[in-house]
Amino acid sequence: MTTKFPEALDTFDNPSPDSSQAAVRTHSAQHSDANDALEALQAKVGVDLSEDPESLDFKLGALENLTDGLGSAAFQPVASFASSAQGLRADSAVQPAILQAAADELQGQIDSLVDGQQTSAIYADTLEDLQAVVGTYVGQGAFVNNGDGTGQYIWDGAAWQFSRADVLTQKADLSDLDDRVPKIPVAAQRVPVLVDDVRNVPVWLHDGLLDASGIGPVLGDSILNSMIEEGVSTQKVPVASSLVPVMWDSAGNVPAWLEDGLFGVSGLAPSTLALIQAAVQRRQYGTAFQTPLHTDGRTLWRFRSKIARLRTGSSLQANAAVVGDSYAQLPPIPQAFADVLREKHGEGSQGWMTAGEQTWIDGITATFVGAWTLYDVTGTAPTMGCGPDGQARSTVADGARWVFNGVDAEQFRVHYVDTAGAFEVGYYVSGTPTWTAVVGGDTEERRSVTIDVPAGATQIEIRRTSGLVYVLGFEGLSPSRDGVTFNPCGNSGSVSANLIQASSGYDILQAMDVDLIFNILGTNDAAIYLNSTEFIQNLDTWITDVRTRLPGVGIVLVAPPRTGNTNRSDLVMFRNALYDLAIARSCEFFSIYDEWGTYAEMNALGMFADAVHPGPAGARYIADRILHTLGI
Repeated sequence: MTTKFPEALDTFDNPSPDSSQAAVRTHSAQHSDANDALEALQAKVGVDLSEDPESLDFKLGALENLTDGLGSAAFQPVASFASSAQGLRADSAVQPAILQAAADELQGQIDSLVDGQQTSAIYADTLEDLQAVVGTYVGQGAFVNNGDGTGQYIWDGAAWQFSRADVLTQKADLSDLDDRVPKIPVAAQRVPVLVDDVRNVPVWLHDGLLDASGIGPVLGDSILNSMIEEGVSTQKVPVASSLVPVMWDSAGNVPAWLEDGLFGVSGLAPSTLALIQAAVQRRQYGTAFQTPLHTDGRTLWRFRSKIARLRTGSSLQANAAVVGDSYAQLPPIPQAFADVLREKHGEGSQGWMTAGEQTWIDGITATFVGAWTLYDVTGTAPTMGCGPDGQARSTVADGARWVFNGVDAEQFRVHYVDTAGAFEVGYYVSGTPTWTAVVGGDTEERRSVTIDVPAGATQIEIRRTSGLVYVLGFEGLSPSRDGVTFNPCGNSGSVSANLIQASSGYDILQAMDVDLIFNILGTNDAAIYLNSTEFIQNLDTWITDVRTRLPGVGIVLVAPPRTGNTNRSDLVMFRNALYDLAIARSCEFFSIYDEWGTYAEMNALGMFADAVHPGPAGARYIADRILHTLGI
């Protein structure tokens, strides 16, 4: 039936299970009646702030405006008013009791409808269970609670027809909810919020805080924009597609980021670096450091070729040198290299003898008489060049001379700068000297003079005779001897930048036709906390300078050991960088850092002469391992 409301009140039948279909309206008809009544009631009541003049909401709003001036007169009895006009207004006003009665009537109709549904409706667990039941009358309702067919159905006289998916009269039950929520085992402090079809949990609560496996670009941009608005960041940080900022400051700097999924940072604080350094004090070949102990020696073909010729009877000398800091100047390591090479391949010439600090191998000594000025790339810069060790000496003093003892050579060569001065070089046999005069032409060219030294000569001497005498260094030569000539060209206190300066004297190594150079450097660079990038840049320049003068020369980059001097940055970074440089520039590499244990361990075994420098036994250990490993 069509609702009579609001002109009149509707009368609804309330069916029971034994009601005759002929005597009562069908179940579906009752639904329709209730819906019509509800719609009419809603129209009469009106929505909030309704503009329909016939709705109660509109009329009550008008009354509220009116009562502001009447002191709530609309809710007073007629006898309270002084005039009949006002009383009539009060009589026609909607009273609260009337509204309550209408609401009670509507609720009664809804309850009657629900009762009718629940009285005659059929409830089945699954659709299959419902289809096994025959309805009792056309329009009878039924509900399927579980499975794919969950929802409301109506009997059409022959079958159950689907009506709607929601179940109007069925309330949610906790047990039903438990059956539908996947059971995911989680830690006590983690509670899943979302679970997908394969039981992944993308969103969860961690100790009561929302957490997730990641965020998408839309949410990410929203978060970033919110941070910008809150003043956490003042601008979006532009990054490459392979870079993802992890954190950034208010100036847009990114100290930590993901690079192709790998974590990257701009640097480490000293305390953090110290922890890492402490963790890698032992030899490392794991994930932290992949640097091997040494390379395979394949680039030393020039020196190896000469060794092969020596072993097959050829008459020649193979020439090797060592450059670097005090490891390459103080006698233990150069002496050990010379001894091992001579033992294996024969002794050629004594080689280079510095004009600088008084350190020579093979027991050679020298006495300075008079004033000689020392020039050194590590201190007072040479004014007219230097030898391959970065040192030189000059004098203008009358009577100034040098006296060498212990030189075992067939010839003695003096490298000097041609000044306006003059000097003599000679030897003594049975106390009688033989002199060769050198008179300068003031060309400032780098020159050399060579004298023969007979057997039985007891000392060799150089003496100034006039003007400025500028000496670059000396060589002990023995052309008749077949074997290896070893040239110590180190300079105590040198850092990598000094090595570049010293390479200005490498024309002497070129004249020697040096085949192999060992470079032992890094201890002093670590002492001044030079970063590994600058260290490698300096060595890269040095390699270029050397190969310009000596194409094909073999170069071995040697990483020094850990020492007892704690006022230094850790050498491990230099060791890694040296290996990378060796590979990039086709050099060889050997790591004493990894070959040896800690300073305390090696010092206890007698390998160190002091807190920094290996002693004779330690030097022999180093020379044996490097030369054997590289096959020379």
